[in-house]
Amino acid sequence: MSNKYPIIKSRYEVIELLSEDLVSFAYRGRHKQTQKPVIIWKYKSSYTTPAIIRRLISISETVMSIKDDRLLKFFDYAYDG
Repeated sequence: MSNKYPIIKSRYEVIELLSEDLVSFAYRGRHKQTQKPVIIWKYKSSYTTPAIIRRLISISETVMSIKDDRLLKFFDYAYDG
């Protein structure tokens, strides 16, 4: 069976599109090595500016540093632009 969605960062397999809103897409995916399920958000290029990218990276790094078993784990991000 061929997957029409990409492999991201050689680690994440996109399985299906879950939703689309004004600025982003949300996909159901899986970590290729561990097979753990993941949610992948991709922002639409028409809604990203250098300032927004810098802010999203900063927020991502802050959220990744939070360790609490009661919260969803945010463990990776990528910027491909």
